Amino acid sequence: ILCTSAYRIVNANPASIEFVSMIMYVMCIVIELALYCYYGNEITYESEKLMESAYAIDWLQMPINQRRSLIIFMERIKKPILPMAGSFIPLSNSTFISIIRSSFSFYAFLKNSEH
Repeated sequence: ILCTSAYRIVNANPASIEFVSMIMYVMCIVIELALYCYYGNEITYESEKLMESAYAIDWLQMPINQRRSLIIFMERIKKPILPMAGSFIPLSNSTFISIIRSSFSFYAFLKNSEH
């Protein structure tokens, strides 16, 4: 969607309504995608920090039932939380960059095949 929209923007008349609407459309798509990926990345980062914090707790001073709960908690957070889109695409900053790069590559291909 991004590459075809960029292709249409380049070929549109800058004074036309289509040009302005396509720019706004692309900006909305990029911002929406960036927000999902940014906050997905933040969730992963914070879950990793939570794991490190759990290991730093002074558990020797805790009652036995809290120690058991801490052990269960530590086992459950060994693997960081990784939000996914469609159960197969991780929502992270690297995914966002990859999508933007791929879109630009497809756009460049469309532009080169024009001539």
